[in-house]
This record gives sequence, structure tokens and C-alpha cells, in this order.
Amino acid sequence: MRDVRRRWGDDAKHSRPAQLSFGVQTWFIIRLWALAPVLNK
Repeated sequence: MRDVRRRWGDDAKHSRPAQLSFGVQTWFIIRLWALAPVLNK
């Protein structure tokens, strides 16, 4: 598990755009999750 995380950390360091898009994806998921109750009404 630690090996995978280290490899992912190296990838993130080398590819800034990938890290950025991952952050946007996370933000989008959180936003969607926050809006879900409102949309379901």
C-alpha cells in the first residue's frame, strides 16, 4: 500500500495538471453531494 502511495506521490509531483484535475474532480463530487438533497426534493 505504501509503495503504491509513494508511486502516486511521484506521479503527482511530475504531473501538476493531473493533480489539479484530481482536485477539481474532488471538488465537483463534493459539490454534487452537497446539492443532491436539494435536487431530490
